[in-house]
Amino acid sequence: MFPENYNQYSGIEFCLRCGYSFQEFLKSGKIGCGNCFISFQDAILPYKKIEKKFQHKKWEEFLSDKKKFFLNIQKKIPESEIENFHLALKKFTSQKFTKLIDLESQIFQNFPNSKVSFRYRIARNLKEFVYPVSKFGKETSIKTKIKTKVLKLFQSSASDKNKEDFVRFESNLNCIFFDEDHFRLEFFSLNGKFFKFFKEYEIFFRLLNSKNLFDYFLGIGYITSCPTNIGLANKLSVYIDLPSFHEKENWILESMVGDSFDFVLENVKIAKEEYPKTRLYIYKKNISKRQIFSFYEFVYFLLEFDKTRKISK
Repeated sequence: MFPENYNQYSGIEFCLRCGYSFQEFLKSGKIGCGNCFISFQDAILPYKKIEKKFQHKKWEEFLSDKKKFFLNIQKKIPESEIENFHLALKKFTSQKFTKLIDLESQIFQNFPNSKVSFRYRIARNLKEFVYPVSKFGKETSIKTKIKTKVLKLFQSSASDKNKEDFVRFESNLNCIFFDEDHFRLEFFSLNGKFFKFFKEYEIFFRLLNSKNLFDYFLGIGYITSCPTNIGLANKLSVYIDLPSFHEKENWILESMVGDSFDFVLENVKIAKEEYPKTRLYIYKKNISKRQIFSFYEFVYFLLEFDKTRKISK
């Protein structure tokens, strides 16, 4: 996770609050409490700056200048795909979406045969407690206190005596305790209700944005056990089936997606097909509400490109 010269780190070797060592941090890539961030920030902050400068450059370009972004993508795809690319881009740019609710509904209306699944997660750690990765954070008494406080915070009917670390608030809204952080809320959308989710659970988001309740540092954001999540401490991801692509063509998608998103390509075997078909998983960490709209736009374009390729074959 971190550059090799971080082994030459000459700062604090142990967190005085939870006892987590810098070597444990290097090995696991996780911190044991909010104070660890202060203790090891000389190693964490340079990495965050590198990550922001290089990994998100193309994403910022997509947010600010889509014409330039797509021109750069066009240079990377094979000549045989140019016509399909232009047709898909023309259809995409002809859409004038201004609201997330409209864009979301069009994704599910215009591509009804495409499998699209969105997931949004947000993690938090209560101020006064160490994190689950720390040996103290594994103590049952501490876990019980954390779970009781969180369930009370969200006025959940679930019992804090429930030994399961998974609580379902609603059919598509779950709370996972003690994975890496104190808790993580996860929302799943299979039918285009992401916008409504923000409206329906607005009170949840107000609570999650409480800087007095959760580990938070001014100018940095919310602190999580994994430094790559520090900031907004959220993640938006999507699974998309792209049946016009097969495993031999995955490099085309890699060239389109790789500079802007973290992604995984999966090959799904379908009966009677010569090659496994492609399922794409893309995600963005620390994504703002404004950026969520652009994330959906990119998904829309990929679906349009896949649809155009299917028609041309």
